[in-house]
Amino acid sequence: MNETLQILKTRRSVRAYRADQIKEEELDAILEAGSFAPSGKSMQPCTIVSLQDPELIDMAAVVDDSRGGLAQYYGAPTVVLVFADPGVRTHKLDGAAATMNMLNAAHSLGVDSCWINIPAGAYESEKGKALLCKLGLDNTLAGVASLVLGYGSGAYPNPKPRREGCIKKF
Repeated sequence: MNETLQILKTRRSVRAYRADQIKEEELDAILEAGSFAPSGKSMQPCTIVSLQDPELIDMAAVVDDSRGGLAQYYGAPTVVLVFADPGVRTHKLDGAAATMNMLNAAHSLGVDSCWINIPAGAYESEKGKALLCKLGLDNTLAGVASLVLGYGSGAYPNPKPRREGCIKKF
């Protein structure tokens, strides 16, 4: 089986991490992969932000208090936030594509990851605007998704069976 298909079939969401930080070269490659994701009309509306500073990770975790705060990041040492210009019609899909590219790139490099959804409107809140300001970002950006990166602790998750009948050929 070709390497890309193998990566797509074997990547899993990891929900427990060791404290040791991922290598800078790995982070750079993962972030770059996100920037190469397809986007509607090649508008490239995404802004990808990596956080390794515990204070900034804490701030991101409380943007939406209903998500369980810091627990939503499973102890991962790196959090990546994906924002997009809401003025671009395809911004949510474009952000999702960037996120998926980074998850697959991480797996290809031996870095574990998990997609963390950002609730709609979270960065329109007072806490969200404060974090955007602290990061020096335009406060009109919409939070699309986030992901955590690190080296997993514990057993690697087994795949769930694929749903029968989800593929149709005519």
